[in-house]
Amino acid sequence: MKIKVVLFIILTLLFLGVYIKTVGAAPFKNPIFVTIEDVKQLIKIALSSVQQTLGNYEKRIKALEIQVADLQNRVIKLETSPTPTPIPTPTPTPGPTIVFRDNFDSGNTNNWEILGGTWQVIDGQLVGSGDAIPLPIALVKNLILSDYIIELDMTSITRVDKIVFIRFQDTNNFIELNFRAARPLTQTDVVLQETVNGIMTRFTPEFSVPIPTHQLGEPIHVRIEGKANSMKISVNNIQVLNSSFPFISSQGKFGLGVFNSNANSFDNVVISTNP
Repeated sequence: MKIKVVLFIILTLLFLGVYIKTVGAAPFKNPIFVTIEDVKQLIKIALSSVQQTLGNYEKRIKALEIQVADLQNRVIKLETSPTPTPIPTPTPTPGPTIVFRDNFDSGNTNNWEILGGTWQVIDGQLVGSGDAIPLPIALVKNLILSDYIIELDMTSITRVDKIVFIRFQDTNNFIELNFRAARPLTQTDVVLQETVNGIMTRFTPEFSVPIPTHQLGEPIHVRIEGKANSMKISVNNIQVLNSSFPFISSQGKFGLGVFNSNANSFDNVVISTNP
């Protein structure tokens, strides 16, 4: 735009017939006449403006060339870069699900299958008693589990033995845990054994797995976790066993038992899956 304006001014001056004379020939103080030096100066100014404008255009062109080159490099990088492998979203591991709960506030044993002995709810607790034969057993109805988490409170009333049945199939096939209270000159312990086709195998000898000391009439809180052939046991929030055993029974019912003319009470039974 500046170039056009300057050229237009020069051409206009020439078209109007401005007389160009030397400095000495110009009339004194006559504004119509200009000298050659004046014209040269105007041309010099015009050329300088043209050069400056061209210089600005060159700078803009170089800046655009740099931007284009940068964009081309980015495109090449995008085209040659390997496609990133998407990171799979981890599938959350399901937690335990409670499948049975009984705190015996109902006052009845409707959730239990009684196989032997006398079972009744007294003061909000399930109390079992009976002779050694048949062994007093109460099983949770309509529940068969392989892997499990069991929590409950239990109390020895007249003798030390308190029995929990796991994967109970019948009276000749089951896993048994006997939590024993203190006796004179002996420590409290838990005994783990399995009966298969009527033949019993003991996995933990007497007194080999001690548990927190408790007396007759003193309740304990028990947590039993089973998965395949592994078993973990805690008593009063203290882990007492964490090991694997060659169990034969793979699934079955959960139950409670009373041993050898004993009487026990049970409460706050919660059974969950163990995924």
